[in-house]
Amino acid sequence: MASVRKRILPSREVRWELDYKDLTGKRRGKLFKTKSEAIAYETRIRTEIAAGTHVADSAAVTVREAGDLWLRRAETEGLEPSTARQFLSVTQTAAFDLLRWFWSALCGHNEVCTSFWR
Repeated sequence: MASVRKRILPSREVRWELDYKDLTGKRRGKLFKTKSEAIAYETRIRTEIAAGTHVADSAAVTVREAGDLWLRRAETEGLEPSTARQFLSVTQTAAFDLLRWFWSALCGHNEVCTSFWR
């Protein structure tokens, strides 16, 4: 299902590559600076795949994209206009930036966590 192997980049730097298949069977890869980081990530994704909750970083939507999807759904499904307007104002105001700051402070510099806000 997943494998970790050593890669030497053209710059002669050593990286460890995790190669795995996601829930849809699509092959995914990710590079790490250390073997232990790659193995730790492999352990995490095995658990997520078994639970059916894994989403590859490249396939994940951002909060802003999720907000846009929600607004489009709100329009097509006839949700209350005031609800859609309120959500739109949150995603376009300082409250959204404050939430982003709080999330990044909570996560530190965790790549997976901070990529959520791209």
